[in-house]
Amino acid sequence: IAATVVRAPLTTMARLNIDYQLLTWEGDILRLKFWARAFEVLKETGAVYLQNEGKHAGCWVMKIDDPDTAPAEGEEEDPEAREKVIVRSNGTVVYVGKDMAYQFWKSGLLGRDFLYRPFATRMDGQPLWATTSDQSAARTDHPSFGAAAATYNVIDVRQAYLQKLLKQALTSIGHPQAADRLTHFSYEMVALSHATAKELGFAPAPDSEDAKKPFVEVSGRKGLGVKADDLIDRVIEKALVEVDRRQADLPAAERRAIAEQRHHADNERPRAAEGGAHDDHVALQVRGGHCTGHHHEHHHEHGPRGVGVPRAHTAVPPLEEQADDEHAVEDGHGQHPLAPVH
Repeated sequence: IAATVVRAPLTTMARLNIDYQLLTWEGDILRLKFWARAFEVLKETGAVYLQNEGKHAGCWVMKIDDPDTAPAEGEEEDPEAREKVIVRSNGTVVYVGKDMAYQFWKSGLLGRDFLYRPFATRMDGQPLWATTSDQSAARTDHPSFGAAAATYNVIDVRQAYLQKLLKQALTSIGHPQAADRLTHFSYEMVALSHATAKELGFAPAPDSEDAKKPFVEVSGRKGLGVKADDLIDRVIEKALVEVDRRQADLPAAERRAIAEQRHHADNERPRAAEGGAHDDHVALQVRGGHCTGHHHEHHHEHGPRGVGVPRAHTAVPPLEEQADDEHAVEDGHGQHPLAPVH
């Protein structure tokens, strides 16, 4: 079921000519003991410590170095307010803990790697790879992933606090340079004008509090949002009206193709994977997203040129993985998807 669900956004992104190199399944972070290894390192370096008193008693916590958490002038400092729980007293790790393990892998500091299997075929005919923890499904002829020269985590502004903790964790385990090479590209939340919301069928009730606001805030949980496929279809139809007006003498199929402005129109959806691997010299990985770049010194033959950023690779978690941290961004499904751009 999870694989079927993951293929749907692959098809949507192909309509935008966005390609993927790697799907990272969050469950593999736990099954391959990435978190267990990261936890050992965090404890050995003193980055986390066991709190024995107060409301965090029995939890493994990290001291927050962020000056934004410091008390205002004249206020008494609350030590517990400057602690972030990483492992709860019942032994469960919060989401940022798994993010730390994942970031250590991205930066080449974990000392462990995923296993990899083909998942589908990319638009250029090369395999789309996915992580796996199943040795029987793994293949060794995959490109090199992880060990990034630089990491760009593209994720919304509400995760700025957690992104600072990732940088702090890297510094605390003795790798401040890796922290310096980690960049959080934040983006703000999306809102619709009332006119657009009405046109899309999302107009709030006239007597509601939302109706009093100057905009309609997009919310997956409330079912307020614009599906990418619907948006693409709407843009194509509007473009087609203009193409029909200006170039009515062209065949209908050609007018449609102009409206779509499609590249690789014959590669709408991924196919069953076959073929060998190749290396991209720079790649970005966005995780709903977290974005890692890794650099290979040799030239690559596939992927777009321009700024030297070829195809992107993504990581999408399985359905059973739930966001368990109070600061995790809600995407409307309780998931924390790892999604790619280039």
